[in-house]
Amino acid sequence: MPRIADELGVFFVLEGSVRKANNELRITAQLIDAAADRHLWSETYDRELKDIFEIQSEIANRIVQSIQSELGIQVRAEIAPKTLTENMSAYELYLKGYATFTQRALPQDVQDSIAYFEQAVELDPNFAVAWQYLAAAYAVMPYYTFRHEDLETYLTRSDRAAKRALELDPELSFPHAIIGGNMTARPPYDVLGGMREYELALEKNPQDTTTLNWRGINLGMAGYFEEAQETLQKCVDIDPQYVNCLVQLRDVEFYLGGTEQIDDILEERYISYPTSVDVEYYLARGN
Repeated sequence: MPRIADELGVFFVLEGSVRKANNELRITAQLIDAAADRHLWSETYDRELKDIFEIQSEIANRIVQSIQSELGIQVRAEIAPKTLTENMSAYELYLKGYATFTQRALPQDVQDSIAYFEQAVELDPNFAVAWQYLAAAYAVMPYYTFRHEDLETYLTRSDRAAKRALELDPELSFPHAIIGGNMTARPPYDVLGGMREYELALEKNPQDTTTLNWRGINLGMAGYFEEAQETLQKCVDIDPQYVNCLVQLRDVEFYLGGTEQIDDILEERYISYPTSVDVEYYLARGN
């Protein structure tokens, strides 16, 4: 646990499990002081699925209270729950879509994520976060089919879904990055406008790794390799397991004259993610 915490750059680690039977949930959670490798707090929750957002808030507040009482750290006010949707079937579909999208390696993965997100927003048309990731899945689909005729079709769908997400929740950051990426991908290739959308997204959420990844890609394509390296490195610092971002960082560092360290990391990640066609390609090219 200390090694994991050191790699992630954190003081505390939350671990646990979720078990589901029909609509019943059992959640176990324990907070670990990584430096001392000791448990600060643990608890088990038996709840119904419909209470999932309240459970998340309850667990978060118990962790805050635990840190305060154990270490005397001053913390912010109580964390309020944010209900993403009242439709639990839509929420389950969203979770499946999100997992499939973030682990995508093949065209079928993106197609499956689109199917999950489309079903989620059909069940709950006001599910802003599902619209957001549906927009993202549409946006990347042409790069997995490699058919030019798909580009405008999917980017148009992506723009509509992203704008719908912002209509429902103007505080969302990721739709701005999606719209910005779409602006740079089709004529008239508005790179400056796209960069402004990336900046707006990062103003709202500086920790969004996909936004950082896409911004880094665009900076590299424009020839700003040092700025791209800085952006992609921040992405990897936030999420060391983000293989796609590591691949893009390797490409930028190749142009800057050094890739050995990234090659080693990618080889390690490749073992963990054997279905990643991108990593396979880069390793093959490196050999």
